[in-house]
Amino acid sequence: MTSRTAIVVLGAHRSGTSALTRMLSLLGAALPRNLFAAGPGNETGHWEPEAAIRINDQILDLAQSSVNDVHGPTREWLQTPVAQAFVARLAALIVDEYGDEPLFVLKDPRISLVFPLWRAALAQLDIRCVTVVMSRNPAEAALSLARRQGLAGDRQAWPLVRGGLLWLRYNLAAEDYSRSVDRAFSDYSALLGDWRSVASRLGHELAIAWPTSIAEAAPEVDRFLAPALRHHCEAEDLESRQGVWSAWIAPVYSELRAAAEGRVPDPVVLAAVRQSFDDVHSQIQHPFEQPASEPPRLRLMRRGTGRRKLCLVGEQYWKPAHAAGPARAVLETAVAADIDVAILDIGVLSTADAAAFEAFAARHCFAVETVDLAGPSIQPSFLAPAIQVFRQLRAEHFEAIVFQDRGGLGHASAIAKHAGLAFADVSLAVLATGGSGWLRRCNGEFLSDLVKIGIEHLERTTAELADSIILPHPASSQWMTDLGWNPKMVLSLKDSAGGDGGWHGILQQLLKADCGAVIDPPPPAGPTDTTVIITHHEQPELIEQCLQGLLQQSEKGFCVVVVDDGSRSEAARKYLDTIEERYRSLGLKLVRQENLYLGAARNAGIRAATTEFVILLDDDNVAFPDMVRTLRRAVRISGADVVTFGLKHFSDESGPPDAAAHGNGTEQYFSAGPTLLGSIHNCYGDSSAIYRTRVFETVGGFHEIHGVSYEDWQMHLRIATSGFRIVSLPEALLWYRIRAGSMLRSTRAYSNARVIASTIDTLPCSTLSALSDYLIGSELEQTRLNLSLDQTRLQAALERSVAGAMMASGSNAASAEAGRYIKSLQAALEERSGAAREAARYATSLEQALAQLREASEATAEYARGLERARTRAEEYASTLEAELKKFSPASPR
Repeated sequence: MTSRTAIVVLGAHRSGTSALTRMLSLLGAALPRNLFAAGPGNETGHWEPEAAIRINDQILDLAQSSVNDVHGPTREWLQTPVAQAFVARLAALIVDEYGDEPLFVLKDPRISLVFPLWRAALAQLDIRCVTVVMSRNPAEAALSLARRQGLAGDRQAWPLVRGGLLWLRYNLAAEDYSRSVDRAFSDYSALLGDWRSVASRLGHELAIAWPTSIAEAAPEVDRFLAPALRHHCEAEDLESRQGVWSAWIAPVYSELRAAAEGRVPDPVVLAAVRQSFDDVHSQIQHPFEQPASEPPRLRLMRRGTGRRKLCLVGEQYWKPAHAAGPARAVLETAVAADIDVAILDIGVLSTADAAAFEAFAARHCFAVETVDLAGPSIQPSFLAPAIQVFRQLRAEHFEAIVFQDRGGLGHASAIAKHAGLAFADVSLAVLATGGSGWLRRCNGEFLSDLVKIGIEHLERTTAELADSIILPHPASSQWMTDLGWNPKMVLSLKDSAGGDGGWHGILQQLLKADCGAVIDPPPPAGPTDTTVIITHHEQPELIEQCLQGLLQQSEKGFCVVVVDDGSRSEAARKYLDTIEERYRSLGLKLVRQENLYLGAARNAGIRAATTEFVILLDDDNVAFPDMVRTLRRAVRISGADVVTFGLKHFSDESGPPDAAAHGNGTEQYFSAGPTLLGSIHNCYGDSSAIYRTRVFETVGGFHEIHGVSYEDWQMHLRIATSGFRIVSLPEALLWYRIRAGSMLRSTRAYSNARVIASTIDTLPCSTLSALSDYLIGSELEQTRLNLSLDQTRLQAALERSVAGAMMASGSNAASAEAGRYIKSLQAALEERSGAAREAARYATSLEQALAQLREASEATAEYARGLERARTRAEEYASTLEAELKKFSPASPR
């Protein structure tokens, strides 16, 4: 018998698996040699091997899944040669990380989805495998997941229901795959409430004597499992949340909570939820999540050596479905006129579309270039394509660029020209064939998610900021009016002149030498027309980095005000005493005040400024060298009242940013509208921005509520709804520090949100013009899902009642029925174990078994049809049948 034991911690992300793992390690279970570093959202440590994360991600990638996919690898796929090839690599990883340790703990939430492979690796090493399935109130876990994604800037793609479904997927897999080993269950609330009882029970149920006694470990564990470790506390009345929460998530959580108290989970309930979830998962997957197996790519095809250079952006110019449309007419006219044409597209192509793309390029003699977009992550995800298209176009030399309207691919480029970043001599146009809003209205659909609201905003902004919009037919004018679009100049196909008229005339207008809007240089800036305001509190080593960043600015012409918000430490006071003298070249002025919190400090700096513009900075961030120059130019050229910009995230508590070390950090950008989106998520930008000082004279200052954040979001929302204009640049100009102790992470989420809610309460209904559409669309989407989900609890209840009645009844009829049911299940199981060529025979036998079941009780008909629809889920379904077979095996005819 093996003398070594591995405790594998299973469960969903944000469910306390890290806390449990650390407790087990303090009780004597060895940790891996190479730990994954702590980071934002889990500052106390993950306690898992970094190599395990990499290899688990590789496995999920090959399974065409990902860590955040609501539908992980199937049991069948985990048995394929491709998956089984990882077992040897997992075994080698275990040896490298744990050596000869007799007792060790292994944790990475991804293991829940691929546990059979890890179990096989441990068996190969003759190591006993036991598991602890860790659960947490799914509402708390979902909130925590949304918060973690918010730290990375991707708030809009993480509604709570998505977090709930991820919790469900991980826990269903963990419970199912762990049935074949010794296991125990634990709950996060119980762990934080009485970890000693949890540790004692786990040791008893897993037959493990802790190397370090509970009494010996108590001081360290008590310090680690502090109450502050729990950031979210939610009621457990999941049934009141409706939809997936009451139909799927609540029954599973109820079983896991009971299991943590010693009761065996009910396989019927879990099987029914799993079956229903598998049946409809494709309908509730996040619609904007890219397949993990293939990253998005940017494709550029070119042809011709003509004198004029034209770029067409979007899929409509090459896809077969648009062969007879105006986009293809533009292309064919350009080719016939000997214009040097390029087509730019971005995204992930299906196999059929990839073949169509290659065929189109070959047929029209285009040379194809493909650019892998493997750089830093861009958040939010719906803005990424427009940002990446802008970067590619800025590196090219076109005289005119025509964007398709759908998708808003020209948004970043149009903003860049509007603010003087690029394309001064390039004509930007939009081909109006029908945007997403028009298509949605034609299909009789309402807005149902915030990402779609954002994309429709990108489309409208592109059309209104482009130099011209092309109307291929009169109907285009009407739908633009209906959507409220207000373009600068309209080029109508029927009104075009020059040459042969039609498309030829439009192209002539686009490619005229003076067609691009000429950007006049901004008015001369005074020597001190801009004040940079830095707020500071007890961080002298960080504000020094901030000020050094200002010394390196490519353009001076600004002064600096530092507002100290009540620093009391000797180090801070000593630093501040000399700051004005040391930074005399920046015209630095120090303002001291009592600790009144961030909003009050910013207001004090604004009052101290006497310039036309102010730029706000936090003391822990560092400006790029061109930040001041770019912002001053952008605010003058665009005429905007506020200009925000992109942020480059870096994680370092005290060190300066470094391009080599932090170059792949997440980049966060902002759409700067619409108001409905800005009322739910901060789509405007960080407070680090340039403001016309007169804006504050009208809307007032930042809120000064002590201990409450979101002062920047609230300010921008007030500015936007007061008639002022906010522009957000598609360029990162600041290193944005991610720290565990930052204000946003140390304040109460509810209090922060109430600041935004109180502002929304004062807005007129017309300000939130799309709200009614969004509410109706959300309700219709929820209703659609509920129609598919309402049968779940009924299925579980019917299963229990039918099985209980048949077991309790002593009648010959019931016994005979049970016998027939057993035989049908056995036949189905035998067929399922056959090769793929036996699939037809299996389907036939399954239908026969289901027919017998329907004869037994009309109540089981719904469940039977569910099994029939799901027969392609081989191993999932086989597992359910095995569970049913075990349930009936004790029965015998009297």
